[in-house]
Parts: sequence; C-alpha cells; structure tokens
Amino acid sequence: MGGGFQIIELILLAMIAGFIALRLRSVLGKRMGHENQNQSAKTRDKIHSLNDGKSQEDAAKNNFLEGLKDFGSLSLIVKENLKRLYELEPGFDLSGFMEGSKNAYPMILEGFWAGRMDGIKAFLNDAIYVQFKEAVDAREKKGLVVESKVIEIRNVKIKDVQIKGKTVEITLEFKTDIISVTKDRDGKLVEGDLSDAVDVVDVWTFVREIGNQNPNWTLVETMAG
Repeated sequence: MGGGFQIIELILLAMIAGFIALRLRSVLGKRMGHENQNQSAKTRDKIHSLNDGKSQEDAAKNNFLEGLKDFGSLSLIVKENLKRLYELEPGFDLSGFMEGSKNAYPMILEGFWAGRMDGIKAFLNDAIYVQFKEAVDAREKKGLVVESKVIEIRNVKIKDVQIKGKTVEITLEFKTDIISVTKDRDGKLVEGDLSDAVDVVDVWTFVREIGNQNPNWTLVETMAG
C-alpha cells in the first residue's frame, strides 16, 4: 500500500511539475516573442529613420549641386571647394550669400565715399578698415568731398573659393556702373561727371568662420579687376 501511494504521489508531482513547466514556457515564450517583435519594430523604425535622413541629405546636396549651374561657369577647384563647404556646413545658402554681397557692395562703398566709417566698420577686417579710414582722412584733410554713387550692378561672378582651416574665403568680381564725382570744399567739381557713369570692375574677398551662427561676412581684400 505504502509503495502504491508513493507511486501515485510521484505521478502527481510529475504532472504538477510538467504543468508548471508548460505554464512558464508559455509565459516566457509569449514575453520573449513580444520583446522580439518590439525590438524588430524599433530596429525597422531606426533603419527607416536613418534612410529617410540620408535621403533628405542626398536630396539637399543634389539641389545644392544643381543650383551651382545658376552661377555661370565655375572652375573645377571652385566647384570642389563649394561641395566641401556644403559638406562642412549643409545649411550654407550660396544664393543668399550672393544676394547679400549685392547689398553689401554699394552699402560699403557709399559709406566709404561719405566718410561714414562707423557704419561699415563691422563689415571690414582691421586692415581694410585702416586703409579706408586713411583714405577718408586724407581726403578730408584736402577739403575734398566725394559724391559718387553705384548706379547699377550689372554682374557678380564667383572668382574663387578657398577653405582655410575653420574659415571660408569667397572672392567675387563685381561689374558695375558708378558715377564718380569729387568736389572741393566750395562745391566746385574737381573730378568726374554727374552725367556720365563709369564702368568699374572690382574684385572683393569675403571671409567667414564655418559653422558660425553669425551670418555676416567680413571684407578682407579689395582690388581693381
């Protein structure tokens, strides 16, 4: 009898153990399956996000490169440096820079002609500021007054692009029509003609730190074209 009860107890214990094992496996199996599904979903979302980001980046880069056609014939080195600049600063807006240069050119020149150096100082590096200031001081010492004006900017062309460390330099050629008039302190015409515009070609170099949140460029060099 005792042996029979022991056998029955062993059978019941085995059945209970099997039942518990099945329950544990069922619960763990569901949990692991759910976690795998979540992990797979997260992985898919991450890959999808990365692909979307790369697609947007590629599209933006293609648009940028396509936009270079709007700036006429560019040398290979200029194109390569513009591509490099875009890679270093994807938010760089070449069209915006060109439009800004068209506004800066007459503003700087007319400020210089009028002797209003404080108004244009922020757009000049120290060397250019000193050159302009010395010219203004010499002119005023002679009692001369300049009444020149930019009549039209006929063309602006990219001449060169250089990336030097953390800065980028862009050199532009401006072809303009300017009325250049100089008078003495009594208002008598010394040089120039109010009715005749002069064709002028200026080559200016602007510099800016790559990635700087300040959008302003600084004029670092000027010369006649």
